[in-house]
Amino acid sequence: MSADGQQGRKPRADVQRNRAAVYGDTPDALGETLPWIPLYIAVMTHLLLFLAFGSVLLPLKAITMNMLSLKCRWSASCRERPS
Repeated sequence: MSADGQQGRKPRADVQRNRAAVYGDTPDALGETLPWIPLYIAVMTHLLLFLAFGSVLLPLKAITMNMLSLKCRWSASCRERPS
Protein backbone atom coordinates (compact mmCIF):
# COMPACT_ATOMS: atom_id res chain seq x y z
CA MET A 1 0.00 0.00 0.00
CA SER A 2 1.36 3.41 -0.91
CA ALA A 3 1.52 6.53 1.22
CA ASP A 4 -1.74 7.91 -0.23
CA GLY A 5 -3.62 4.72 0.69
CA GLN A 6 -4.15 3.34 -2.81
CA GLN A 7 -2.53 0.25 -4.24
CA GLY A 8 -0.91 0.01 -7.62
CA ARG A 9 -1.16 3.71 -8.43
CA LYS A 10 1.90 5.21 -10.06
CA PRO A 11 2.75 8.80 -9.14
CA ARG A 12 3.96 9.59 -12.66
CA ALA A 13 0.52 8.92 -14.14
CA ASP A 14 -1.01 11.36 -11.66
CA VAL A 15 1.40 14.05 -12.74
CA GLN A 16 0.50 13.48 -16.37
CA ARG A 17 -3.23 13.66 -15.66
CA ASN A 18 -2.79 16.85 -13.65
CA ARG A 19 -0.87 18.47 -16.48
CA ALA A 20 -3.65 17.64 -18.90
CA ALA A 21 -6.19 19.16 -16.54
CA VAL A 22 -4.12 22.32 -16.14
CA TYR A 23 -3.67 22.73 -19.88
CA GLY A 24 -7.39 22.24 -20.40
CA ASP A 25 -8.47 24.60 -17.62
CA THR A 26 -6.09 27.47 -18.41
CA PRO A 27 -7.76 28.57 -21.68
CA ASP A 28 -11.15 28.39 -19.99
CA ALA A 29 -9.98 30.59 -17.12
CA LEU A 30 -8.37 33.07 -19.50
CA GLY A 31 -11.50 33.19 -21.63
CA GLU A 32 -13.55 34.17 -18.61
CA THR A 33 -11.30 36.97 -17.35
CA LEU A 34 -9.58 38.30 -20.47
CA PRO A 35 -12.45 40.54 -21.67
CA TRP A 36 -12.46 42.35 -18.32
CA ILE A 37 -8.75 43.22 -18.34
CA PRO A 38 -8.91 46.16 -20.84
CA LEU A 39 -11.84 47.64 -18.93
CA TYR A 40 -9.93 47.36 -15.65
CA ILE A 41 -6.85 49.00 -17.19
CA ALA A 42 -8.93 51.84 -18.65
CA VAL A 43 -10.75 52.53 -15.37
CA MET A 44 -7.55 52.46 -13.31
CA THR A 45 -5.73 54.69 -15.81
CA HIS A 46 -8.58 57.19 -15.74
CA LEU A 47 -8.80 57.16 -11.96
CA LEU A 48 -5.07 57.56 -11.34
CA LEU A 49 -4.60 60.30 -13.93
CA PHE A 50 -7.69 62.13 -12.66
CA LEU A 51 -6.36 62.01 -9.09
CA ALA A 52 -2.90 63.11 -10.20
CA PHE A 53 -3.86 66.00 -12.49
CA GLY A 54 -7.49 66.83 -11.70
CA SER A 55 -8.44 66.78 -15.37
CA VAL A 56 -11.18 64.73 -17.00
CA LEU A 57 -9.95 65.11 -20.58
CA LEU A 58 -6.34 64.09 -19.97
CA PRO A 59 -7.22 60.54 -18.83
CA LEU A 60 -9.64 60.14 -21.75
CA LYS A 61 -6.93 61.27 -24.15
CA ALA A 62 -4.43 58.86 -22.60
CA ILE A 63 -6.85 55.93 -22.88
CA THR A 64 -7.61 56.84 -26.50
CA MET A 65 -3.93 57.06 -27.37
CA ASN A 66 -3.26 53.70 -25.69
CA MET A 67 -6.04 52.07 -27.71
CA LEU A 68 -4.76 53.62 -30.95
CA SER A 69 -1.23 52.50 -30.16
CA LEU A 70 -2.35 48.93 -29.52
CA LYS A 71 -4.45 48.94 -32.70
CA CYS A 72 -1.50 50.14 -34.78
CA ARG A 73 0.78 47.56 -33.24
CA TRP A 74 -1.76 44.79 -33.79
CA SER A 75 -2.35 45.74 -37.42
CA ALA A 76 1.39 45.95 -38.09
CA SER A 77 2.02 42.51 -36.63
CA CYS A 78 -0.95 40.92 -38.43
CA ARG A 79 -0.08 42.29 -41.85
CA GLU A 80 1.29 39.75 -44.28
CA ARG A 81 4.91 40.27 -45.12
CA PRO A 82 6.06 39.90 -48.71
CA SER A 83 8.16 36.83 -49.38
